[in-house]
Amino acid sequence: MKKWCYFLAVIAMAIPIENLIAQTPEFPIYRDSTKSIEQRVQDLLKRMTVEEKVAQVSGKGFSTAGNARLGIPKIIMYDEQAERKAKRHTINFSATINWAATFDEPLILKVGVSMGKEVRIMGANMLLNPCVNILRSPFHGRSFEALGEDPWLVSRMAVAYVKGAQSQKVIACPKHFVANNQDWNRFDVDVQVDERALREIYFPAFKAAIQEVDAWSLMTAYNQVRGHWCAESKYLLTDVLRHDWGFAGFAVSDWGGTHSTLETARAGLDLEMPEGRFMGKDLFRAVKSGKIDEAVIDQKVSNILRIMFKAGLFDETPAAYGGIANTPERRRLARKVAQESIVLLRNENNFLPLDRKMIKTIAVIGPNGNVARVDGGGSGEYYGYYQI
Repeated sequence: MKKWCYFLAVIAMAIPIENLIAQTPEFPIYRDSTKSIEQRVQDLLKRMTVEEKVAQVSGKGFSTAGNARLGIPKIIMYDEQAERKAKRHTINFSATINWAATFDEPLILKVGVSMGKEVRIMGANMLLNPCVNILRSPFHGRSFEALGEDPWLVSRMAVAYVKGAQSQKVIACPKHFVANNQDWNRFDVDVQVDERALREIYFPAFKAAIQEVDAWSLMTAYNQVRGHWCAESKYLLTDVLRHDWGFAGFAVSDWGGTHSTLETARAGLDLEMPEGRFMGKDLFRAVKSGKIDEAVIDQKVSNILRIMFKAGLFDETPAAYGGIANTPERRRLARKVAQESIVLLRNENNFLPLDRKMIKTIAVIGPNGNVARVDGGGSGEYYGYYQI
């Protein structure tokens, strides 16, 4: 043993210290949690190839691509539609429209916290919520999934929810930006709306979520506004979102909501979902041919990485995920939301509360009396653990 120690000491003395340092693998700045977020973003960005950068702005179903070579984790998105396909159960906190009907910001803050924790339990780190589109028509197919028709009330509920979810290091995603007020023809309709209506009715909830609680992401709408698809509107994504409001997160398309490569890239969209139909191979070729400056891609990747660092995704361990979702506390909170959402407009002759002694029979008429209707379907459908 002594001979080996002597031998190693002789070798060490024979090698200059600067050579030893040079032979030590570099500990990258982006892996150092003591460094600033911006230092980490820029350090990681300079290590990425163009192909790797483009991969980060092209979705993979319900997640980002990740990068094994550099250890870039995936942003894994939680959407009721994805959970339904996987036949996974979640706590049903009632239809989103009911949240607004509670008029209770502290209660919705608790819902955001609880849903944020549950998303982590499900193995995800991004919530495709809240839907803050203003309801202008009762025929809108996703009315139950939004927060009502009043810009002020929708703003207060959105702020509370985003604050709660992001307190759990979960990326919230207010949607759908903007003027997505009908389901029929939503992939083609061109919404003609003046500036005042946008500023006073359609923008407030998005603006509040961004400026008051730093929403980390935002989803664009399917429709057009003033002749431009929302995902390729420079006015919406750059002029309003970045310049007017100071948005520092990343803008993601709705699933299949992109229509071009050059216009979308230049407008300010950061992430195309569910795949890189336009911001994949076509975007890579556009960069290589000089049609798009690589700096444009760098900005998009930086916007995404910055939020990943904010959410602590590079610094967490597997222990950050998992747990038990169906707890008594969550069930009580879900029941509380449902109870508080009931709004009594009139109580003639003190008919309510019902007096058990005076009632002989109660008739429940129609299909809703046979099956608990706890959602409106589509991407807002929940697989509850049980229904009453």
